[in-house]
Amino acid sequence: LRPRLWHPFRAVASLLADRSLSRNLYAVGQPLSTGVLPVPGTNDAHPAANGGYTAANGGYEIYWEEHGKRDGAPALFLHGGPGAGCSRRHAGFFDPDHYRVILHDQRGCGKSGPRGSTIANETPFLIADIEALRAHLGIEKWSCVLGGSWGTTLALEYAQAHPERVSSLVLRAVCLMRSSEVSWLFGKEGGAARLNPAGWRSFAQLEEGT
Repeated sequence: LRPRLWHPFRAVASLLADRSLSRNLYAVGQPLSTGVLPVPGTNDAHPAANGGYTAANGGYEIYWEEHGKRDGAPALFLHGGPGAGCSRRHAGFFDPDHYRVILHDQRGCGKSGPRGSTIANETPFLIADIEALRAHLGIEKWSCVLGGSWGTTLALEYAQAHPERVSSLVLRAVCLMRSSEVSWLFGKEGGAARLNPAGWRSFAQLEEGT
């Protein structure tokens, strides 16, 4: 259900990024709290002695941040990629006086380890991770789930799997990972190649070397 993890997506994302975006977001300060949530790497992963999971015993460690209002309406941001990871500025999509904003790096992305791993890194696992994080943070229901790019696909999948946990969805830069969309992003005749030929050539060379 999930394409392979494309860390070179960062290169293409930078080509297509809206450079005015940061001027239209709320200001973001230091997070209220951060943490790492151990989750199983496979369906039969064995917990460590303390009851959690680690990279050493087949698990992942999901990094998360909390921003905004501690007792505010719970909001979740789902990053794109797959493989892009979260940026602190993503919390700026939400009014910090109203929302309790949760950011997290999906499996193998950003600060979630083991970085770059694609083992047990399919959509059902990512959905389970969101549920584990929700329960860990004591959140009954998300007031808003916001997904961007690949995150729109994950947001829709999560809402379909757990409709009782989602009050609303916001989908931006919609990408459902259809072959036509992937070709537009990464293909030699695609949008990135046409908008920034030199940048796309650098990306293509990086991809060829992986």
